Amino acid sequence: MAQKKTPITRNCFRCSVITFAMVSRSLLPSMSGSFIIVGLFGLTNGHHVRTPKPNDPTVSVFHAVYTTAIHFPSGPSLQAQIHIWSPSNDVLHMNDTVALVFAKAFVPPNPDPSTIVLLEAYYIYSFPGDPASDTYEDGIPNMPYPFIFGLGTVSGTQASFNDDHVGFPLTLTDYVRDGNKQTTIQYVFLHFRCTYLILLIDAL
Repeated sequence: MAQKKTPITRNCFRCSVITFAMVSRSLLPSMSGSFIIVGLFGLTNGHHVRTPKPNDPTVSVFHAVYTTAIHFPSGPSLQAQIHIWSPSNDVLHMNDTVALVFAKAFVPPNPDPSTIVLLEAYYIYSFPGDPASDTYEDGIPNMPYPFIFGLGTVSGTQASFNDDHVGFPLTLTDYVRDGNKQTTIQYVFLHFRCTYLILLIDAL
């Protein structure tokens, strides 16, 4: 007899997805996985921070830190902080600069509007021009929602949603801010065909 699926009625965040890889925990028990966000972000409050290396506190590295936000088709936006290696004398981006960002991500459990998402950027490609100009965004593509790439493990049983979708929790781990951090999301299917991803970050 098939096990009855547990309905899920909690609010969630939706975002666009290009591709997503899933593996069974039993097949790859030692794989750490990945959680990558790619999108256009507005950069503000740029500043440099000095961080001692964990294995040698006498040696420090410098990073540039920016404040931004992650937007979703439904639900509130989440605040985010972008962190990228940068020499201490490097020129920071101006406030309201729009940039294409490739970053590892960590979303703390049970996010709300006060939650800070951590983005550890591989690359930041800024759009040229004066961000204060009224025409600055005229040549920037309309891509308000980020894309997610991930490799993770199925961490629970399949569940049903009220809108005829089914899904299962997926745990992703990536190295963010000097340590491995886990984010749990809900991967969702419609009639066993992938249509979109619902970000449903749970307590681990």
